[in-house]
Amino acid sequence: MKDSDFMQTIEQALLKLEKSKFRSSFKLKEKDREYVKNKGMDTVRSHARDFVRDRLAPSFIANDGKQTPMRGHPVFIAQHATACCCRGCLNKWYRIPKNVELTPAQQEKIVNLLMAWIEKQNNKNNDVEKYTYRMIGVFFVLLQYICKWCHILVCRETNTAQICTVVSFTPVCH
Repeated sequence: MKDSDFMQTIEQALLKLEKSKFRSSFKLKEKDREYVKNKGMDTVRSHARDFVRDRLAPSFIANDGKQTPMRGHPVFIAQHATACCCRGCLNKWYRIPKNVELTPAQQEKIVNLLMAWIEKQNNKNNDVEKYTYRMIGVFFVLLQYICKWCHILVCRETNTAQICTVVSFTPVCH
């Protein structure tokens, strides 16, 4: 197998993986994102290299198909999401033969794919947070207009909506 057969681009691989119901079901949890944030991408990349070298690269793996836990480290989640969790999946998704030791170049490509997936997960969550905060802001602006129109005041001390009477154009909570 030529090294170029492994994978055209990371983007193509990620797009293909997104179409799989099983592979696309994996997401980084908050605990995993915090781990990445606290340790940094360089440390996580170092862990990924170690996991790939020790658990995927050898030509014979006694527990192939069971060597990657389903939780406990962001790289483990990435391995399942990218079909880089065992030699069986590497063979099925990327045509990498099972009983041949991975070359350093193949190992690095796997690590790059894992890290790209982790980075994408972090960015996706940041985008969702930004969108959520934006929508909450829009909601509160709309709520203010509705409240003014309905003569309802949201009391700042209790954060509760209360019916108001307008006395001299000054709302008063009851």
